[in-house]
Amino acid sequence: MVWSEPPLILRRADVSRKSGPWSEADLDAFDGDREVGCIYRLDDRPDSPWFWGISFQLTNHKSYGHAPTFDGAKAEFKAEYLTWEAQEPTQSPP
Repeated sequence: MVWSEPPLILRRADVSRKSGPWSEADLDAFDGDREVGCIYRLDDRPDSPWFWGISFQLTNHKSYGHAPTFDGAKAEFKAEYLTWEAQEPTQSPP
């Protein structure tokens, strides 16, 4: 599953992580080869909300939330990611 501009890719956790039993509703987010966060359903109930979070190692602050739907979680994740990315200083080559 790919979002565009910037290309954010969701991969099921059982594909991107090396160990552990992962639910199909547990996804890792990547911007290229770098893992930037995750989106997962809080539990197996059909009405369970979705959690999203951007890696603290990237943002150096808490960037997470909950949404009632998967699409809502994706939209909130992307908005937070774009906000962080816009604030990141561009690195010039050495």
